[in-house]
Amino acid sequence: MLAPTEACTYLGSHGDAEVRAVPGIAGYRLYVRPGDRLSAGVMTRNLDMIWGRCADHAELSALKGDVLAALSYEFESPDGRRRIPATDLMRRPGRTQ
Repeated sequence: MLAPTEACTYLGSHGDAEVRAVPGIAGYRLYVRPGDRLSAGVMTRNLDMIWGRCADHAELSALKGDVLAALSYEFESPDGRRRIPATDLMRRPGRTQ
């Protein structure tokens, strides 16, 4: 998952345990820690990585849906604290799925 494009502080993620429990998911690793400042800009900054195995593209699509539905991320910016579902981070302008 890619970080938001505006400057913010990463506060944490939600749904990590649910993602690890999805059949086919072999691992989940965060690249950020609570309190990390994330710079503004369109440069890519990964929040995490998920890997696993599946039989075909249909199963991959289903796994992706399960993972995105389970995950959300919490950030703080000058506008306040907000929790962003993974599905919303995937839908931001310029992001291909």
